[in-house]
Amino acid sequence: MNLRTRHLQVFGVIDHAAAARTAGLTMLFETVIVFGNPAVGTALMLADPRIGYDLPMRMLVRALPTGGSEIVYRDPMTLASEYDLADVVPVLEKLSSLLLDIADGIR
Repeated sequence: MNLRTRHLQVFGVIDHAAAARTAGLTMLFETVIVFGNPAVGTALMLADPRIGYDLPMRMLVRALPTGGSEIVYRDPMTLASEYDLADVVPVLEKLSSLLLDIADGIR
């Protein structure tokens, strides 16, 4: 899944397993991808600047000890109850759908 084709900017990739190796430790593959669309994020922050704490969006992709992998992310709809975002619920719904599509594309 190419995030850029969905107009998303990748802000960073955090490879936890690589960091563990630098500390002399081993762990299964575990990477966080930090991404977003500045126009969408700005619209959310204009509605309630505190949401900047939870932006940009991120997904954790990790190997499972039993085999296979798992994708973990926070559903943006949960943010509606934590911040004053009543006016931008449709944006959160689109983000929620987008993250589900991205996760399905990675699986």
